[in-house]
Amino acid sequence: METRARGPVVVRRRLGSALKQLRTARGLHLEAVARLLEISPAKLSRLETGQVTPKVRDVRDLLDQYDAPEPVRRKIMDWTNDAKDPGWWHPVSATVPGDLSLYIC
Repeated sequence: METRARGPVVVRRRLGSALKQLRTARGLHLEAVARLLEISPAKLSRLETGQVTPKVRDVRDLLDQYDAPEPVRRKIMDWTNDAKDPGWWHPVSATVPGDLSLYIC
């Protein structure tokens, strides 16, 4: 079961686009890759469209399947780690101190 996406949307989309480009450059169909990696086509599609936070294992397996060159692998793995970082809009704490609520409208 997928969890809600976290982290910067732009990074997830950039990562997904790069993965899709690698797949299509190899002439591979989404369903075939999903079957090889024993994941659902929907999961791979969500990765490629940046709808979910990528798991390191999934991205690594995809890069192996696509035989990605080392510089590309490093860049994509960096994006995978960056996609996990909370975005600027994520609160540090779920609670607001009582005196601070006076200033929030």
